[in-house]
Amino acid sequence: MAAFLGRRGYEVTVVENGRLAFEAATRAVPDVVITDVNMPEMDGLELVRRLKAHPATSRVPVIVMTATKSLGDMVRREVGADAYLIKPVQLSMLAATVQEVMGTVRAQA
Repeated sequence: MAAFLGRRGYEVTVVENGRLAFEAATRAVPDVVITDVNMPEMDGLELVRRLKAHPATSRVPVIVMTATKSLGDMVRREVGADAYLIKPVQLSMLAATVQEVMGTVRAQA
């Protein structure tokens, strides 16, 4: 996914776990965060909660990847993710979702 997005002109940062993702996002605020629900040290749900609660990253759109639609609906409703993708993720859907959430943020600015 990182290579796919990189070929489309996005600058991509990949980290190994949720804790490092939070640290990276608060250090250099990204345009969008893409996370899996299942990650070591801090799962994707906690990562979304912390990003949305932090002043620097509260408006950064977050896309969550999950294996089940019901969990995806909960992630948006209760955790605050901006979008979710069902795994296995189709790259065309990933690109469309990134464009959609980034467009929404630009429209709100």
